[in-house]
Amino acid sequence: MRTDRRLAASLAGLAAAAVLAACSSGSGSQPSGSASAAGSHNGTLTIAESTDPVSFNPLQQRVTSTFSVLRNLYDPLVDFANGGSDFTSFTPVLATSWKQLSPTAYRFTLRRGVRFDDGQPFDSASVVYTVQALLGQLPHSQPSLAAFLFPSLTRAAASGPYAVTLYTKTPTPDFLAALTQLLIVPSGSSTGPSGALASHPDGTGAYRLTSYTPDQSLVMTANAGYFLGPPKIRKLVWETIASPSAQLAALLSGSVNVAFGLDPSQVATVRASGTARVVTVPSTRVAALWLNTLSVAPLEKRLVRQALNYAVDKQALVSSTLGGLGQVTATIVPSYFTGYNPAVAPYPYDPAKAKALLSQAGYPHGFPLTIMVPSSHYILGPQVVQVIASELQQVGIAAKIDEVSFSSFATLTAKRQIPAAFYGAWGSSYPDPLQMFQTIVLGGTTGFSWYNNPAVNALINQASVAASSQAYTADLAKIQDEISTDPPFVYLFAYADAWGISKGLNWTPLSTEVEDFYGASW
Repeated sequence: MRTDRRLAASLAGLAAAAVLAACSSGSGSQPSGSASAAGSHNGTLTIAESTDPVSFNPLQQRVTSTFSVLRNLYDPLVDFANGGSDFTSFTPVLATSWKQLSPTAYRFTLRRGVRFDDGQPFDSASVVYTVQALLGQLPHSQPSLAAFLFPSLTRAAASGPYAVTLYTKTPTPDFLAALTQLLIVPSGSSTGPSGALASHPDGTGAYRLTSYTPDQSLVMTANAGYFLGPPKIRKLVWETIASPSAQLAALLSGSVNVAFGLDPSQVATVRASGTARVVTVPSTRVAALWLNTLSVAPLEKRLVRQALNYAVDKQALVSSTLGGLGQVTATIVPSYFTGYNPAVAPYPYDPAKAKALLSQAGYPHGFPLTIMVPSSHYILGPQVVQVIASELQQVGIAAKIDEVSFSSFATLTAKRQIPAAFYGAWGSSYPDPLQMFQTIVLGGTTGFSWYNNPAVNALINQASVAASSQAYTADLAKIQDEISTDPPFVYLFAYADAWGISKGLNWTPLSTEVEDFYGASW
């Protein structure tokens, strides 16, 4: 089944929303002293990033901001069309063409004449090696951190020096979309978590790393011999600025040209500044309160989890706390995702219903609930959790907030050392919920799911091998219905991302948050 046909109808609204948002961006005159003023940028683009990359090895990371950096240094076989903004079709990158040989096999013809930064030629051996490193098939290796993105991929086989066949264990509806996330590394490179590639990137990308100062900045220069043509912008500088207020100040002064994740007050400030414009796009990042349904007694009960959903006023969170920069979701599937089920309505705000369900479940006086939240990374995350905790307390839940650094949050969730609940906003690689269902809903004791419903598991597995678009979307709809009735989360909203962009910079941000600057220009 072709992913492009399945995505087309559901993403028409997403594309339209993005276009309308871009057209309504803030306006104003260009200050002559701004770094983004014509002629003053000297061919340099500076990006504010809240954290350093966790690794320069694309196989040993699973953080969107890290992928953004690495996408400028490495390439996939295929990418989404139109600069990554068209999720309905694909464009060649390191592959020049491809053909589905069977429901579980794809043949790719590879581009000739491409070299990695170290001079090694790109060929079928590079792709085979990347897949083996990804899946832990090299001697003395384990599956890499990025392997969770490819649950059905089993192996790669060279079909000549410039042809390779990728095999999956089952038919995989979103296989080409997933491959946009597989960045190719050179054959023989050290790909372990602490291997050489972790600190010394070696890609085929439009840019090359020239310097890196931890907790300060990294600098890339254009690859003049890039196979798709040299980038228009000669230098990228990624400044590590953890504080949102400091990012805003840098954007307004012109010392940075791109800042992601403006909050509502910052949006108004940027629009009034005349230095930068605001572009908002519907996001593939969906926020929810993860519930530990596996080992916290009250949360094992469906009625309790339903009660928590009735106890939280999601529309007020979007309207007031987020200043309208979001969309209430009935589950974890926004309306612009493939297979969205409009028959599943969001839980209404009904504290009386919440109290009645808690009493029916055997908790008339509530119970203690600790909620972990990272102090940064998710836009207004701590503020959202403060509102949620207050509303839970109104129905008898003794909610306590545990605010931690994002690095601690990432470590604790990866080790599965969580309290009863945590605030998380999952950023999907593309607006199709299957990968998200497989990663954060499918039952198990690894990964990011703290839930196990055999009926839901069966539906997710059934969707992953659907033989037609109709069967696939029907399965997705059934999953949404099931997880609405038996919720693993307190469902909240999908973000709307607000970007601050210097005037004079021609670049359109993506709903996936990926910052690929190959097509950018002044």
